[in-house]
Amino acid sequence: MAENSRPSWDDLVQLITELDGSDFDNVAVDYDGISVRMSRGDLPVEAAAQPVPVAPAAAVQPAPAPAALVQPEPSAPATPATPAAPAAPAAPQGTAVTSPMLGIFFRSPAPGEAPFVSVGDTVTADSVIGIIEVMKLMNPVHAGVAGTVSAIAAKDAEAVEYGQDLLFIAPEAS
Repeated sequence: MAENSRPSWDDLVQLITELDGSDFDNVAVDYDGISVRMSRGDLPVEAAAQPVPVAPAAAVQPAPAPAALVQPEPSAPATPATPAAPAAPAAPQGTAVTSPMLGIFFRSPAPGEAPFVSVGDTVTADSVIGIIEVMKLMNPVHAGVAGTVSAIAAKDAEAVEYGQDLLFIAPEAS
């Protein structure tokens, strides 16, 4: 679709195809003043989210399940005694910083650059901990709390869902 023109039938068919091939149940899009709201199944169209500006060529990708935190493997004893029960992974310490929207989470400002934060870094409530790309728009994500980054739950350059844990911040010691 050319810029500043109305959506064509092909654009709408592409949007329907992308919705059908995704994990989303409904979508609302505003094309230059034309609102398109679609829903699959028995969901009412009113359940669709507020329209967002969208580039028609943007692909809708389903978000994967939340990534598991990487925990170090316990070392095996030199002489096997009785089989020990596997240790449960330790729960992350601190407050979870969750995704404010669905999109692609990036830990660094650009490919090849250092991440905004790493485990052990001290952050303030206003610190940017990553960005989420939604429809070619880069949205900064702020820590929201002060403390030390204790764990990172989301992988770089992967899709995240609204409310998914991105990282954990342990409160500052008093």
